[in-house]
Amino acid sequence: MLGNHYFLSRKYELAIDAFNAAFGNEFPNNIIKKLIICYIAERELEKAKIFFLKLIKEDPFIIINIDIAEEDCPCPELIKLIESKYAVIKSADDLIALSMLWLYCDLDNSINLFEKALNQNPEDIFLKEVLSILKTQIITKGGVV
Repeated sequence: MLGNHYFLSRKYELAIDAFNAAFGNEFPNNIIKKLIICYIAERELEKAKIFFLKLIKEDPFIIINIDIAEEDCPCPELIKLIESKYAVIKSADDLIALSMLWLYCDLDNSINLFEKALNQNPEDIFLKEVLSILKTQIITKGGVV
């Protein structure tokens, strides 16, 4: 599929367009997990957050149990890029983007970053809901983490 080709080529804007053309508004979860990354890379955090919340409500393990090498996941390189910027600028959006990306790599680090973001924004509904899902739903389902 063309969207996957663009995703693997790190052409995120083209991947978004191809996924939209192929699926309209009915994305399967394996595409949603790629769209989240694409939207983060393209600095469209609000769209990434919508898809992220939808996906972790339905199936958080599709992200948590990803095989980074097998799927050629770009998260480690995106994390390095955002962390280097965050070290200087301390953007709340960058912290949330990092929190979402880390879920693909390390659940504990992701939760720690989401908690840090919530400490900075204690009324943020998105952060409260994400942390609730990650801390309770995952434990009660006994998934591999």
